[in-house]
Amino acid sequence: MAEPDGFAVVCALLACGWKNDLLNGRVVHGMNYRYELGCSEPIVGNALIDMYSRNGKMHMDQLVFGTMEFRDVATWTSLLNGFILCDDMRSAGQLFEEMPQKNTISWTAMIVGYVRGKSPIWALELFQKMRVGGEDHPTSITIVSVLAGCADLGALDFGQSIHGYVYKFAGLVCDIAVNNGLIDLYSKSGSLGLATKIFRGMLDKDLLTWTPIISGLALHGEGRYALE
Repeated sequence: MAEPDGFAVVCALLACGWKNDLLNGRVVHGMNYRYELGCSEPIVGNALIDMYSRNGKMHMDQLVFGTMEFRDVATWTSLLNGFILCDDMRSAGQLFEEMPQKNTISWTAMIVGYVRGKSPIWALELFQKMRVGGEDHPTSITIVSVLAGCADLGALDFGQSIHGYVYKFAGLVCDIAVNNGLIDLYSKSGSLGLATKIFRGMLDKDLLTWTPIISGLALHGEGRYALE
């Protein structure tokens, strides 16, 4: 029987992570040591961290992390994402501050984690730091999370500044999820004119496009238009 190589191990670990298959993930981890593939290559260690993260085994994540000879930004981000998946934003925040290098993925992971963890103020503060740094640019996922934070806080002015930022980038202004986030923000803030304008200007819509505009109209006494 042919011995597995690092590539095969990585693919197997990723599959076990996505399927939440901890049992087979541990088997693959054992094979990694049996065939002396080790964690000298960061891609193998990163895959192990990702697999254990998705299965909620943060003690194993940290054990693998501690034994890795070389760590790249993906290694740190994988461990960071593990804490976020386990709703441990305190540990995630500490690790984020310790990271020797950050990238768009790590910034976005923290922002999404704070919004989902009902700490939108921290999410908006972190987004400001990301923009001031200037090295890593927000993605549509980043923007959608920040808009959700603005909607939760009622931070219309901050949301409008994000709207201005969106219009500077063609890829964002045409993004359905970003426009849905803007509609949700303006609808919850009572700015129905802006919400309707964005809605009507969208060439493509999905179910999540209709929900906030209908809810916003109904909430602010425009039930007739909502029914239409």
